[in-house]
Amino acid sequence: AAAASTAVTAAPAVAALVERSYRVHPALNALGNASYLALASGFLMTDLLALRALLASGYLGLVCFHSLQKKPLWVRWLGLGLGCCG
Repeated sequence: AAAASTAVTAAPAVAALVERSYRVHPALNALGNASYLALASGFLMTDLLALRALLASGYLGLVCFHSLQKKPLWVRWLGLGLGCCG
């Protein structure tokens, strides 16, 4: 039980360091916006390989964006999990 609590508190510590950095925070917001744009532009793709690459990069960016937030939204994690698996 002690190892589980240590693992849970390690992620917010990394997110707190990211939040304090004045250089990383704007880049993190840009990553989130670019990832959502990549997912939205997937509706315009006709080539299957390009669509898969675009969606994979979009979901990877969203996972990075949401995992580095100071207080992650668990509802968003559930949506990302359903979107990646569906």
